[in-house]
Amino acid sequence: MPAQPFHRRKSKRQRQHPSGPGVPEARGNDRRRGVEKRKARRQTIADLMPGYLDAIKEHRRESTFVELERYLQGTERTPAAWTPLLDRYPEEVERHEVVAVLDGIAANVGRTTADKARSAFSGFWQWAANRSPDIDVGLVAR
Repeated sequence: MPAQPFHRRKSKRQRQHPSGPGVPEARGNDRRRGVEKRKARRQTIADLMPGYLDAIKEHRRESTFVELERYLQGTERTPAAWTPLLDRYPEEVERHEVVAVLDGIAANVGRTTADKARSAFSGFWQWAANRSPDIDVGLVAR
């Protein structure tokens, strides 16, 4: 007697999907809807910063928090170090742009200030990356 071919049992999703089993168009539409939802709720770096500052305020000493806020958002006297990137979406920022900002700070103000600005931005970036899978975690690494 010849061996019977192996038939895999259909999954519940394949049995119940209205457009039939394994139809790629059906899966693609679900994925597109997810992308559209993510784009609709996208926030710029400037939109995300107040949330980060609120989240860390109670966990930092007041003087430390004031300095982090100064490096990230600036004050009336000094502009934010990261002004060139504030209107951008985090998913679109690339490493060379971060390096350019840090090099500008180092050339105009000093290497120590650039290091502290990088440290402040790195903390923000890690916080933001934990909330969005689209953000490159290693962007501001040394």
